[in-house]
Amino acid sequence: MIGLFLHAANAPESVHELLSSIGLAVSVSTTKGQTMGMLWAFDNVDIYMRHATPTIGQSDSLIHLTSAIGVPLISINTGQLQCYTALQNRASLRPDSATRRAPVSPEHLLVLHDEPEADRSGLRRRERFYVYKFLQDLIGYGPNHFRKFATDLEQPETVEQIPITKTEYIPQHL
Repeated sequence: MIGLFLHAANAPESVHELLSSIGLAVSVSTTKGQTMGMLWAFDNVDIYMRHATPTIGQSDSLIHLTSAIGVPLISINTGQLQCYTALQNRASLRPDSATRRAPVSPEHLLVLHDEPEADRSGLRRRERFYVYKFLQDLIGYGPNHFRKFATDLEQPETVEQIPITKTEYIPQHL
């Protein structure tokens, strides 16, 4: 894990090799040339252990643990991960940023996808989804009389569909 951190932090090879030679990290050649197709998640846990029988000189103890999991990134290539420069140029909180933009608000989500013109019903895509959601809730949670219309309710149109894949989680031993 230290080798992975050193690689991600762009640490000098001399530091990487030093930690590798004393057994604290993997070598530089191990981390270079990897596909970088894995997402890593870490969680720190503090456990307060209480002893059943208190003894003199030994108090309750606090144990610090770290758990980790690896998740393969499906359909991601290294070109899509090369966004560091673009993110740095867009970072509006940096004092030396080339572009100063207004803060993003929840209303910006409403214009995330282009809204086509209204269809023959006079409703736009977002309005049609609101109608669908209202009818779905009315059928699902409303009076029993509306249950008979469940088969007539059509799914809303898809704007941008993310493919469904089975993700394999790989627990890591630290």
